[in-house]
Amino acid sequence: GHPDLCLPNTLNVSFKNIDANTLLSELETIAASAGAACHSDKTEISSVLTAMNVSYEEALGAIRFSTGRFTTPREIDQAAGQIVETYQRVIQNTDASNFTPSTPEKIKLTQYTHGLGCACKLKPQVLEKIIRNNPIPDDPNVLVGVSTSDDAAVYKLNEDTAIVKTIDFFTPMVNDPYFFGAIGAANALSDIYAMGAQPLFALNIVGFPVNRLPLEVLETILKGANDKAKEAGISILGGHSIEDNEPKFGMVVTGKVHPKKILTNANAQPGDVILLTKPIGL
Repeated sequence: GHPDLCLPNTLNVSFKNIDANTLLSELETIAASAGAACHSDKTEISSVLTAMNVSYEEALGAIRFSTGRFTTPREIDQAAGQIVETYQRVIQNTDASNFTPSTPEKIKLTQYTHGLGCACKLKPQVLEKIIRNNPIPDDPNVLVGVSTSDDAAVYKLNEDTAIVKTIDFFTPMVNDPYFFGAIGAANALSDIYAMGAQPLFALNIVGFPVNRLPLEVLETILKGANDKAKEAGISILGGHSIEDNEPKFGMVVTGKVHPKKILTNANAQPGDVILLTKPIGL
């Protein structure tokens, strides 16, 4: 900007290939705002930046920093170091050379997440520390709970029927929205099959950045999931959605199984056959 005709305490910086709110959510000790001040509570592109002919990609990553009367040069240097470190950490899984604007025909979903698929899961050792403090259910109808780390929970309804329930969702591990939806559905359904159960119906779980990606992308994700559910012979009866900085998709799937025909991690016996659906290796 102009060296003299500008506010001396305000700086607008654009970070390429990342949404400003995603970066701000990682800056725990720095207070700043996305875009112009009048758009600080939204993730849509600022009209001020648009009027300045700032490109769509650069406007998405625009952050407004302000200094106060008592801000010191040392504090500014510390903040700058934290910002650079955080940006590099968040962007490390993004291939900046392939970055494309958010148009439906050029979407690459993996550029909108800090991790890929199951890589975003919490570490097992972290979960174990948390879960070990939770009470273990003493309901005799709970046939499979948390103790065996199985793919789904199983609850006995009567002598002939038990309900099998799973929930699974993750961030994109592929670029194509249709295949992301199909993979998300197949992954959740596989938890039911792994228990020896028959799927009955499913519910969708959606996290979607409505101001970063066009809604046509979400429609395509859901189409992929619907097609996979149809292939499994079940219906998707609803679901739940939230606005998120990153796209996420998955399902809650309900199934049924005979109480005496449940397959669990704890039931393996010597001589059992292991079926591989793909080659072993890295």
